[in-house]
Amino acid sequence: MENHKNNMSYQFLLIDDNENDLKLIKRRLAKDFPEAVFTTCSGKAEFDNKIQWVIPNVIMCDNNLTDTNGLEMLLYIKEKWDYPFIFVTGTLNNEEQSAAAILKGASGYVLKDNIDHLPEVVREVLRKREAQQEEKTQKVELMDRLVFNIGKLEEKISKLDLKDKSTLELITDIKDDFNKINQ
Repeated sequence: MENHKNNMSYQFLLIDDNENDLKLIKRRLAKDFPEAVFTTCSGKAEFDNKIQWVIPNVIMCDNNLTDTNGLEMLLYIKEKWDYPFIFVTGTLNNEEQSAAAILKGASGYVLKDNIDHLPEVVREVLRKREAQQEEKTQKVELMDRLVFNIGKLEEKISKLDLKDKSTLELITDIKDDFNKINQ
């Protein structure tokens, strides 16, 4: 991600029940994302309240929480929202646990012992997210253009006064199918 993007205001939602860890994470991220806005919560109940008024660019979560665990939070969040999710924890310290977290939908993980890697992981997650959103936008624009062009073609064919209307019906069917996809 280019340096000018670091000046953007990002919303980071941090889930951790340890105040010192929250301060450490915020302090480390603030160096690389000075305009970032941080929302913190200590567990699921507080998360349920705060997610109603914040739209995070990235959610970062500890694995061991008082009222749940990080994997349950990941599954809960992925079921309802499509936010990138990074584990920031001291307990995913073996490859098996880390792989399981990624397979369940985590965008990444950082061990608290290696907190200096967090901005790099966040930048990569944001870059991937922006690329996905750009790809979705391009697909929608392509579909819109395709539907428009099919409509123009349909108009031209209808003016030809063809005896065989099957071509026009085929184009209409194609247009209808694209409209269904585009909804």
